[in-house]
Amino acid sequence: MIGPFHRLCGAVLMVMVLLGSCREQPAVKPAPPSSPSIAAPASAPAPIDVYWASAATCSDALINQFVRHAVQLCVAGDYDEYRLLWRYDQQPPGRRTFQRLWSAVQRLEIRRVQPIAFRHADGRIDEQPHPLFVFHAYIDFRPEAAQSDGRLQDRDMVLLIVKTPEGPYFLPAPDLVRQQLLGPAATQPASSPTTD
Repeated sequence: MIGPFHRLCGAVLMVMVLLGSCREQPAVKPAPPSSPSIAAPASAPAPIDVYWASAATCSDALINQFVRHAVQLCVAGDYDEYRLLWRYDQQPPGRRTFQRLWSAVQRLEIRRVQPIAFRHADGRIDEQPHPLFVFHAYIDFRPEAAQSDGRLQDRDMVLLIVKTPEGPYFLPAPDLVRQQLLGPAATQPASSPTTD
């Protein structure tokens, strides 16, 4: 049986329609003062600076709450709770990879959270059983961590968020979504899971 996610990744020629400009670089500003403070993990050498771009929230309050919760879990280094934010049959990065990455992050910029639709070349829009959103963040690693671990390079992270009656969850973003959002030069699939 081919599910909705597999249809997205299949051979059907489709064009992603983002609601808003894909290439626009949003103005970056710190999280609003009314937002809760995000604490760094105890083992981190310094707190992670978290910035929220103007396009980092959407009109769906539940999705905004889900994203804020996910960011808090990552910054706090809470892998067990983070793992629960993924669909049951998807494997996020493994615990060691998660801890290695998030203990080395210096700055996290949440750039975009917005609804998406997929359009075929003939103009038909794929009907999805649940609303889809794209999540885009940029991660800057601490220079000393990047020097000691050559795998740590500043990167874009692009994920899909699926909103269901049971609650939202993450999925890896297909290459088509990454390319539409970041352009054809999008090389490192930071949204792809690494197991360990």
